[in-house]
Amino acid sequence: MAPALADRVFRYTGETPLFEALDINRQIKEALKREVSLPSGGYIVIDSTEALTAIDVNTGKYVGDKSLEETVLRTNIEAVSEVVRQLRLRDIGGIIVIDFIDMARDAHRSLVMRELEEHLRRDRTRSAVLGITHLGLVEVTRRKRRQSLPELLTRTCPACGGSGRVITETAAGRQARRQLRKLARETQSEAFLVEAHPSVAAVLIGPGGSHLRELERETGKSIFVRGSEACQVGELRLVAQGSRQDMLAQALPVQAGQVLELRVEEPTFPTAKTASPGWRATSSTSRGRPAGWARRSRWRSPRPSAPTPRPGSWCERRLLSPPPVSVRTLHNGPVAKTRTPSRNIS
Repeated sequence: MAPALADRVFRYTGETPLFEALDINRQIKEALKREVSLPSGGYIVIDSTEALTAIDVNTGKYVGDKSLEETVLRTNIEAVSEVVRQLRLRDIGGIIVIDFIDMARDAHRSLVMRELEEHLRRDRTRSAVLGITHLGLVEVTRRKRRQSLPELLTRTCPACGGSGRVITETAAGRQARRQLRKLARETQSEAFLVEAHPSVAAVLIGPGGSHLRELERETGKSIFVRGSEACQVGELRLVAQGSRQDMLAQALPVQAGQVLELRVEEPTFPTAKTASPGWRATSSTSRGRPAGWARRSRWRSPRPSAPTPRPGSWCERRLLSPPPVSVRTLHNGPVAKTRTPSRNIS
């Protein structure tokens, strides 16, 4: 294929995977990013469309040491080499429009153009600089030989359709209310159950269910809304429709007579053997705090004004309150009996 390059090829025999040894994974991630940083603190933004590829140059955090013109010139010079590098790395072809930072001096514009032509001359893929437009945009054409790197490694986002933006939760909630009004006009069912993204479902229901009650008064239907992570932000799914009793039974997370198994999970605390030397135990009666572990540097000396826990105080209620319980549904088997373990206040 290329006999002249045979001396550059060697066999890798290291134990570390080749992509990790040469840090190729990080370089691939950098090549797929929309924003690329420059050494001085500026950055370039690369956006690809069906017609062309637009590259915007920005100063970012770089403010310069001398004057604004020198800052702009240095940022544009750095952007030239990085732009050509990204064109080769991502294999971008077709029409390319580069928006450099505006330069007041003609000498600076000529210097940037010469640098761009010099860097493109080293590129093996044929390219041409067509000049600067009246708006200060540099037009470049580069031969497209194959698919670009983003086209090979990525696909169109199913949520935004490739635009990079999705509808807001508020707008999606208004859209969902319009869909529910239309559904109520077209159906003869007494109630229906719908699913939406949890954030959209919260907007649709409203504070204390006020929005949903108002919608039910307008439509005369019973509407049950259930949040689902499987739904996109702008998506509303009709799960079922029918009588109010049937929809209520489907909307509830558990059913009457359903067998459940409860598992009590006890919190664990470090013991004297497992705790580090910088930690010590504190009793619940010494400083009005629950029994636990505290840093010695913080709670070394007792506080004379610390209240002693009394019956019914927050300390006793916290110790006697049951721990969080996780519920798991069982379809078969006997009803599991659980008992909350008792706790003593020392």
